[in-house]
Amino acid sequence: MTLDPELSKSLNELAIMLISGITTIFLPWAFSIARAYAKAKIEHVTNNETRAALEFALDRLDATAQTVVNELSQKVKAIKTDGKLAPEQAKELLTIAFKRVSSRLPADAAATLKSSYGDKLQAVLVGKIESKVAESK
Repeated sequence: MTLDPELSKSLNELAIMLISGITTIFLPWAFSIARAYAKAKIEHVTNNETRAALEFALDRLDATAQTVVNELSQKVKAIKTDGKLAPEQAKELLTIAFKRVSSRLPADAAATLKSSYGDKLQAVLVGKIESKVAESK
């Protein structure tokens, strides 16, 4: 059985049209799926790197604040009168502790904290210092 040449030509044209239609629709869709997958993988890696950098920065902040509070506790013992600090003395010690923590924090940790907390970084540092003072009591 042989096909009529016109029918064969029409079927060939139909097949070409179907293949080009499928290709026109399927390929962009497949590429968009592949692009979305790659983007998700890249974001996952970036998020893990960011998380690791922030954990490192917070660990360094914790250790630095603890060291500074331990150092200043010796000074506190020397300047306490009748077992208490005057409010001015406490404020001065907090300022000293803040300056020491800020200056001793590694540059990469400070940059990571600055990018994460922005303008609230000062409050974070003060809060960490105060928490270390409370822990040491």
